[in-house]
Amino acid sequence: MACAVWGRCGQESSKGPASEGSRDEREHPLERRGTNAFLQEGYMFLFKLSVSIVEAIKAQILATKQSEVNKLFELMRLDEKVFPDDNMDFFKSILQAAKDCDLKSSDIDAMRATQMKILQEKLEKVREREKELKDDSDDEIVFSDEDEDEEDESERLARLAAQ
Repeated sequence: MACAVWGRCGQESSKGPASEGSRDEREHPLERRGTNAFLQEGYMFLFKLSVSIVEAIKAQILATKQSEVNKLFELMRLDEKVFPDDNMDFFKSILQAAKDCDLKSSDIDAMRATQMKILQEKLEKVREREKELKDDSDDEIVFSDEDEDEEDESERLARLAAQ
């Protein structure tokens, strides 16, 4: 959950203000740290934060069964029942890892360019294959009495008469 790292603290639900002391009302101790880092670095900090969250919980992610998608989402949003707020060292380590992450905008741009090139190559192969299939397809319907290999009617009658 986003609140665990820097959160949605203080928001009101559709039922009105959060109850006294509820998680939505209390300020999470790391909220300011994460918000300040985001304001300083922008989207790059969000990218770094995502990478550090995945790195911090990769063992749990890999242990999740394919059929347990809900558990995977609980992990990725740092759900309170999986990661209680009293484990501050865990959250501090995620924020610190995000701040220490040596990732530059140019690195992201290079990765995007590489992936775009790979995607374009795949698309080109697909288009070529589609063109081949279209060129090879024969939409003409051929009935058995129209076969080119079939002998002429007069030849057939002559052959039958000779027997």
